[in-house]
Amino acid sequence: TNASLPTLALDFDTVYAPLGVAFDGAGNLWVSQFSGRLARFDAPLTTDSKPAATLSTGDNANLYDVVVNPALNTVYSAGLKGIVAFVAPKDGDKPSFTMQPSTRYNALGLRADGSIFATEFASDTVVSFHPPLSAASQRVPRTTEGAGWGIRFQQDGTVLRTGLGGSAFEQSAAPKAMDLFSASSLVIDKNP
Repeated sequence: TNASLPTLALDFDTVYAPLGVAFDGAGNLWVSQFSGRLARFDAPLTTDSKPAATLSTGDNANLYDVVVNPALNTVYSAGLKGIVAFVAPKDGDKPSFTMQPSTRYNALGLRADGSIFATEFASDTVVSFHPPLSAASQRVPRTTEGAGWGIRFQQDGTVLRTGLGGSAFEQSAAPKAMDLFSASSLVIDKNP
C-alpha cells in the first residue's frame, strides 16, 4: 500500500524549480534546476538535507534533466543551451564541456555503454551521442516519432520514452514499463 512506502521531503528553499533527478554511484541525489544550476544532496538523504554542492552553467540557461555516469565520475544535464558535462564535479564548478550548445534538449538517458540519448525540443527527435564524449561529439538522429520528455533504459538496452500528447503508446516489451512514468504516453523501442 502507499502507506508503507517511505517518504522523504527535501527542503528546496535553495533550489529553484527542480526538474530532473538522478542518483550517482554513492547514492547522492543530483537535481537539475530551471535556473541553470545542478544541486547535489549527499547520501544519506534526510528531511534536513541541504545541497552539498551547486554547479552552474554560468548564464542561468535552464537545465531540464540530469544523468550521472559513475564510471566516468561525470554529471550530464540537458537544457536550453545543449548538454553540459561536469567531469569530477566539485562545488562551484562550471561545465567541463558542452555538446551542441545551440540546441535545446529536454531529456537525457544514459545507456550502459556510456552513450547519451537526448530529446531535441524543436524537432521532436531522439538523438544519441557516443563515447568518448566531448564538445566535438556529433549527434546521431534516432527517431522523430514522439521524442517526448523522458528517456530511460532497461538493463537489456530497451529504450523507454515518454511523450506529451500526440505520441502513440507502443508496448513491444516489458508490460510493467508503464508504471515507471506518469506522462501521457510511453514508447518502448527495442532497437535503439
